[in-house]
Amino acid sequence: MSEFYFIYDSFLGRVFVYSDGRNITKVDLKVKSRRNALIKRPCELEVFARVKEWLDIYFGGGYPDFKLPVQAEGTKFSKNVWRIISNIPYGHILTYGEIADMISSGSGNRMSARAVGAACGRNPVPVLIPCHRVLGRGNRLTGYSSGLDIKIKLLELEKTEFVL
Repeated sequence: MSEFYFIYDSFLGRVFVYSDGRNITKVDLKVKSRRNALIKRPCELEVFARVKEWLDIYFGGGYPDFKLPVQAEGTKFSKNVWRIISNIPYGHILTYGEIADMISSGSGNRMSARAVGAACGRNPVPVLIPCHRVLGRGNRLTGYSSGLDIKIKLLELEKTEFVL
């Protein structure tokens, strides 16, 4: 459970980062209501100092070369998708179909690009698990849980080519 939060001001607007006290548990790029944040407690934690440093580098157009402690809750399948996405290098992309093929070849079971897209949509820590780096067939821009406008800005920040 996310007990604490930290607000980071970026060119996207306010980013709410939640923690259980040790790990980052949620990142909200498009806060629809402050109500959810207000039931938590703002706090200065060591993990928030590290995430601020990470976000400063990232939103400054650089690649943070250190990992943050993330505790993303999800199904075994979702966590497998997020593990693959976490390994997509800064400024690169994969398609939903490519990720589905990776999972299929490893498990022997046919996997759909839509299932991968659904797992991306459930990613509780966007940017830290960079699901914005996953595009549709032909590098076409497709959905993003925080909104396509934010996905476009993140891809542009990383100077990544995509098709609208």
